[in-house]
Amino acid sequence: MTTSLPTIYPVGYAGTSNDFLQTKVDHEGDIRLQTGTVAVPASTATSTLIGLIPFNKGAKIDMAGSSIYTDALGAASLNIGYTYYDSTLGTSNASGFVAGTTISNAGGFTPFVCSSASSAGMTLTTAANGWITVTNTAATTTTGNILFNIAFAYDASGVTNP
Repeated sequence: MTTSLPTIYPVGYAGTSNDFLQTKVDHEGDIRLQTGTVAVPASTATSTLIGLIPFNKGAKIDMAGSSIYTDALGAASLNIGYTYYDSTLGTSNASGFVAGTTISNAGGFTPFVCSSASSAGMTLTTAANGWITVTNTAATTTTGNILFNIAFAYDASGVTNP
């Protein structure tokens, strides 16, 4: 078993498994929007795991309602995806939402999109506890922030066709 936690995360989190106790879970199926900011220091090493929000098993991430804005960090590109805490419970995908965006060069906004060509990527239902994450493909050269709006729901099973 390999466990993974981000090394950079928003204020209010500890970077431990206790962060999963702070998730905003309700089982009514309502869409929630979690917003925040994570500070990224200059000289952040390549492939650093930057956490945006933790989630619990069963979270449905709404890509149409989720986006990030990043200051100019000087990184070559960013991947936005998800990382499961315990690798035996789910397969992480570092670029599950956005692969190789260059918005970190000059700063800018990007919505989550389906990195996969299949309709299965319209929403992600998480298999276990984990984090929505950003990874950088080159070391950052400038201190800056990543601001995020992430839409998600729990127990949003949708319409069941007979």
